[in-house]
Parts: sequence; C-alpha cells; structure tokens
Amino acid sequence: MRAKMRAKMPATMLAHLISLVSHLTKKQRCLIIVAAAFLVLVGTFFLRAPVLVVTDTSFSRMYGLKRQRDQALQTSFQLFRRLIAVPVSEQAGADTIVIAVEHAARVPFAVLFPYRYVDAASLYKDNYPQAQVLLMMGRNQPPPLRAGITVIRTDVPLDLYRAGLAAAFLAAQNESESGRLLFFDDENTPEQHRQVFQDALSRRGFTREVIFRNPQEQGSYYDIVCAVLTSAGHSFMERETATPIVLFSWINPDITPSAVKVIFDDSPLAVAGGALRASSRLEEAFVPSRPKVMGSRLSRGAFSLWRLVRTK
Repeated sequence: MRAKMRAKMPATMLAHLISLVSHLTKKQRCLIIVAAAFLVLVGTFFLRAPVLVVTDTSFSRMYGLKRQRDQALQTSFQLFRRLIAVPVSEQAGADTIVIAVEHAARVPFAVLFPYRYVDAASLYKDNYPQAQVLLMMGRNQPPPLRAGITVIRTDVPLDLYRAGLAAAFLAAQNESESGRLLFFDDENTPEQHRQVFQDALSRRGFTREVIFRNPQEQGSYYDIVCAVLTSAGHSFMERETATPIVLFSWINPDITPSAVKVIFDDSPLAVAGGALRASSRLEEAFVPSRPKVMGSRLSRGAFSLWRLVRTK
C-alpha cells in the first residue's frame, strides 16, 4: 500500500505543477524561465574550477587592494570562472607557497606564478603534473624550466606601437610646433623595438625629433611635448608636472601624478585573461599589457585615445 502511494506521489506533484503553471500569465512564465536560467548560470560559474594567481604583500600595496579586487572580478567575468588571488609573504619558501595554492583550490583550472616564484611553480608542477601552470615573466628572459610550464611574456613590440600612437595623440594636443618627444628606456631595448615605436608615431603624423634616453644619460629636457617611460625615467615623472606621460608600470593609477595620461599594466592580474586565452598548453606565449586611459586627466579626446591603445 505504501509503495503504491510513493509511486503516485511524483505523478501527483507533476500534475499540481502543470496546473500551477497553466494558471500563470505569459509574463510570469517568462520571469520564471529567466530566473531559472540565471540560477543555472550562477551555479555553473561557481562550480567551475577557478584560476589562481599568486600575489604578495608588496604587490598588493603597489597595485592597490581595491584595484586588485576589481581586476580579479573583471577577469572572472571575462573567463566565466572565478579568479582568486593567493596572497603569500615575500619571504615564503617554495613549499609554503605551494601549500597556500593547495588551500585556495584543490583542483584549479590554472595557476599563475610571478617570475620571482619560479621555484614554487616548478615544485607545484612536480606535485601536480596534470595542472596548467603559467609563469608570468613580463619583460624578463625565462630561466631553464621543467617541461610543462608555460611561459607568458609581455608582447613588447605591440605595447610600444600602442605607446607610440598614444604619445603622438597627446603631442598633437600640445600647441608647440617644435616640441620634441622623450622616450626613456634601458640599454637592453633592441633597435627594432624603437623602430616599431617610431612607426606608430609616423602613422599618427608625428615627424619631429624623438630623444631616446636611458637612466645613465644626462641631458636637458626642454620643449618636451610628451614623455614615454618604460622601465626607466621615473625621476622625470617625479619632477615634471605639465608634460603628458605614457607610463609602463604596475603602480596604482590613483597615486600617480596628474601628468600621467596612459598606463600600460602587464602585471599577472591584468593579463591573466589574455594569458589563458593565448597559452593553450604552449611552451611560450606573448600577451600585450592592459592599457588604462586616465580620462579625467584629459580635457578632450579620452574615448579616441582609448580606441587607439586598446588591444585589437
């Protein structure tokens, strides 16, 4: 008897459900479908394996905690899976860092290690050979690595080309007809990379003098209409307040001088989405920096400038 009642219960509940739905208006049915689809999407988002990015306290202080949270959230939506920052101490050994990663997620989709934690990346790959491990080298040359670790490097030529477009745009807003453009780099910048930068200037119609300087060179910086600072020249940023600056840095844009108009950020958090899309289990991939146009510091043309520097 009880078995028959239990067998009838699902059919009875289904009949009640059909009766309930039949009494709903078309609008109410649509709302229920939308709500159900939303719940499925949210559930899928949180059930998917997350991406882990190892960070440390010095990076968080320079990058900004709020900016770090915002960037992680933005990349999470782009990847449709959670991106979780794994904070560690700068003095932490490889074993400690691996333990922190293990506590963050047992089976992550991928783990991104900054280049200074190469030993931890190698150890994690040894412990989890099937894991997707990415080593974020930035502009640095990768050291010898164990097999299976993907090296992510900054796409310097593309970055410099976009910086050239931005510099020419900012220079054009200056009324000086003889003003020069200052480019701070280091001695390791290949000549072909400088040429890429100059090609971008030419494309935007900038034909005036370009001064290439490294930190060891002394010189006067008069009649400068725009400055580009890569890994050098930050002293120029500290003393110049009127010259528009294109800056390559991980620093929080909110604490930069008002002269900084564009920032190119190749930090692991900023390029995580692009790194995962480009890697595809490759041994090495090149990913461009993420540009940020400081629109509130420009009197005009912020959207046009953003269109110039965005990654296509």
